[in-house]
Amino acid sequence: MKVALTQGAGRLEGLEGSLEALGYDVVRVPLVATVARVDAAATAAANALIDLPWRLYPSRSAVEAWRAIGCSHHDRARLGAVGPGTRRALELDAGRAVVEGAPATAAGLASVVVRASDHRDGPIGVVQGSRARPTLANALRISGFE
Repeated sequence: MKVALTQGAGRLEGLEGSLEALGYDVVRVPLVATVARVDAAATAAANALIDLPWRLYPSRSAVEAWRAIGCSHHDRARLGAVGPGTRRALELDAGRAVVEGAPATAAGLASVVVRASDHRDGPIGVVQGSRARPTLANALRISGFE
């Protein structure tokens, strides 16, 4: 059976190999490209997340957008990534260790951060696009975080 993966190259690492190991014929047909919005509103939104106790990245696209806007990781925020690909990209950019979701999902990252946080720490920043699913932010809100 042939399976078409519509994500761009470098996304969903491991999925292609896993499908091939199951006997599928995998074809990459990128239909979606994520492009960082670099304007005054995006810059202002990013700047509002600097120096929060935590800053979480649900995707490598979020890491790339943070970089494109020109924001630094040289603040005191603890950093979190949904999965291993996002963690590697973030560690490369930030030059420091990053907490990873367990499991590697938005809910998994929220769970790890909630266990490692104190509500007195303050709000948790989530770096994501306007069309991204709110899974991570919702999981944090349900746990009592802003």
